[in-house]
Amino acid sequence: GDIMCALVQKITKGGETTTHEAPVVDQFAGETEYFSACILEGRDPEPDGEEGLLDMRVLAAIERAIDCGTAFQLTNILRDLAEDIQMQRVYLPREDLRRFGYTVEDLRGHRINEAFVELMRFQVERARTFYESAEVLFDDLEPRGRPILRAMMRVYMGLLNQIEHRGYDVFSSRVRLPAWRKLLIAVRAIAGRRR
Repeated sequence: GDIMCALVQKITKGGETTTHEAPVVDQFAGETEYFSACILEGRDPEPDGEEGLLDMRVLAAIERAIDCGTAFQLTNILRDLAEDIQMQRVYLPREDLRRFGYTVEDLRGHRINEAFVELMRFQVERARTFYESAEVLFDDLEPRGRPILRAMMRVYMGLLNQIEHRGYDVFSSRVRLPAWRKLLIAVRAIAGRRR
């Protein structure tokens, strides 16, 4: 009969394509059988609940780390709009451009109109949401790594604030934080202050 495939991988090398298929595995049935055997034989299942809880915590930390990376990347995208469009690169999602009625031609022309302001406001809020989600990473980091992440997050959030303060004008000059502000952020991060 037909076998459903969970994963299909096609590799083309030198003009020849090979296909590798991995069948669907009923994970739940295997787990049920394993736990039933543990009960019948009086054995403790592996991994135990504590190990499973740690696994869940690691997975949650990975999700928050992805959110943090997304926030950093989105901040870079917003800050670098002028530079990127000069190099024919547009990293803003096309669906967002359409949603707010802002075109790539508008971007090329460095047009700051109502559509651009609404688009940028939306993107800045999106980035802030990712930063907020990433805040819980501090609980999962080794103490010596916390000041580094804290400083990075504060610098990047400072860039977002600058973008907003400038009325979202990222075209007239590069958005940056002054050196004294970065130094203050670093000192506060090392001192362990959240703000």
